[in-house]
Amino acid sequence: MIGVATAQNTVNTVPAIQLGIPNFQFIETEGAKKKGWVALAEKALSNKKIMVKPSIFLNTEIESDPFQICTYLPTKVDSNHPILWNIGGGQKNHILGLWETFKLRKNYNDQVCYSNIQSRVIELWSWEDDKIKHYQIPLDYEDELSNYLTVYGFEIKEGGEGNLLYENGKIKNKQETFDWFQFQEFRYFVASIFEKKAQSMPQTFTLEEVKKKLNGNVDDLSEELFQILLKNNPQIKAENDIVHLQKNVLKFNILNLVLSFIKKKLLVNERFLPKEFTFSDPALIENLEKIELPRTLKKTTENLGKILGMSSGFYFENILISQIQKILEKGNHIITKAYANVKIKSRENEAEFDILLLTSLGTLHVLDGKLDAFDKKDENSRKHVLSQAGGAFSSFQPVFLFYPEDMTKDHISQSILQKLKDYAVSKSNFMIFNTTGNATERITIDEIEVEVKHFNNLLQHLGLKKN
Repeated sequence: MIGVATAQNTVNTVPAIQLGIPNFQFIETEGAKKKGWVALAEKALSNKKIMVKPSIFLNTEIESDPFQICTYLPTKVDSNHPILWNIGGGQKNHILGLWETFKLRKNYNDQVCYSNIQSRVIELWSWEDDKIKHYQIPLDYEDELSNYLTVYGFEIKEGGEGNLLYENGKIKNKQETFDWFQFQEFRYFVASIFEKKAQSMPQTFTLEEVKKKLNGNVDDLSEELFQILLKNNPQIKAENDIVHLQKNVLKFNILNLVLSFIKKKLLVNERFLPKEFTFSDPALIENLEKIELPRTLKKTTENLGKILGMSSGFYFENILISQIQKILEKGNHIITKAYANVKIKSRENEAEFDILLLTSLGTLHVLDGKLDAFDKKDENSRKHVLSQAGGAFSSFQPVFLFYPEDMTKDHISQSILQKLKDYAVSKSNFMIFNTTGNATERITIDEIEVEVKHFNNLLQHLGLKKN
C-alpha cells in the first residue's frame, strides 16, 4: 500500500491493518517530514507486523502539481509490482496525482482504496475488462487502544491503563452501581454539600471536647453532627423512606468518615493543630465530599448492600460506567472496546478520560461525567488533547447529571444551567443523564431553547448503532 502521510494518519493505518497488507510505503511531503507524521504511523504499523518501506519524498514543486506527481511516482516504484493506492490522505492535488498514476499504470493488479467513515466502508477501485470497477467492503477495524494512540504520538501513562469495560462483544469487569441520584432528596443533599460546604459545618469545638467525645460515645458525636447537617439542610427533615435511608447511611457512615478524619488528625498531627477545631476547616470540608454510598444495593430500603466510601463525583462516574455496560451488553452497535479512567500523555500534553470508546470505524469517543459544570480551561484542555490523540475522527461529550424537573428547585446547579445554555448558543455537543429520559427533548433556560440529549440513547446520538 502507498499513501500520503498526513496529520490524520488513521486514514492510512486503519485500512492497512484491516486489509492485512504486508508492507506500506508513505509519500512524504516537506511539511509531513518536519512534523514527523511518518515515524508515528510507522510505529503503529510495525506493531501489527506491517513493514514500512523508506518514504517517497515529494519536494514542494512536485507535490503542488498532480501531473508532476503522476509523472514522478512511476519512476519510484516497480512497474510490475501490484500497488494498493490509498487516496485517504493529503490534499486534492496529492489525491489527484495518485489517482492519475493508477490510471496511467493500468496495472490490472493495482487497486485504489479510500476509508469512508461516513458510509462505514472501504471504497475500492480496480481494472476489469479495460474499465475501472468500483466496489465496497465494510469497515471492520480491530486494534488495541495503545496502538491507535501511537499514530498521533500519544501513549497510555504508566498505571493509567484504566479498566477494560467491554471487548469482543463481552462485558469485562462488570460493575453494578445503584443510582441514588434518581431520588430528588438525594440530589438536594449532594448539592448542599457542593454549594453550601463553606457554611455546612459552622459549629466550633475545642480539642478537649473532641477528644472527650472520641474517647466516649462516638454515636453521640455522630448524632450531634447529624443534627448540624439537618439544621443546614431543612429539606431532608421530611419523614419518608429516602430520608430514613439517609439517616441510616449518612449518620453512621458519612459522618463516621468525618470522625475518622478528626481522629487521624488528633493522633498523627496533633502538634500541628490549633487549640480550637472548626468543622469549617477546609481540609475537613473537602473530606465531606467523600460520601459513603452503596456500591451494590437492592431497590428495597431494607437491604443496604455493601457500603463503599467515595466522592460524589466518583460515584456518578461509576453510575455512568454501570449504565454504559448495560447499553453495550444489548449489542446492536459498532463499539469494539470500552475503557474507564484512562490516562494518556504525549511529550506536551496529558489527560484523563472517564469513559473511552473505540469503534470498528477507527473512531474514538470520550464521555466525561460531571455533577457540576466544567472549568472552561479544563474543558478546552481535554478537547485539545483528544483532538490530538484521536485526530479528526474523535468526539468529546460531557455528560451532565440533570433532571429537568429540578429546574425550579433551589438545589439546581446554576453553573450547570449556564453551561447548558452556553452549549446551546455555541451548538456544542453534550448529553444529560437521568433515569427518566431516553430521547431528545427541549427545555427553556432564560428564554433560550436548549435541546438536551439523553445518555441512555447515546448510541443514536453518537451514530454508533449498526446499520
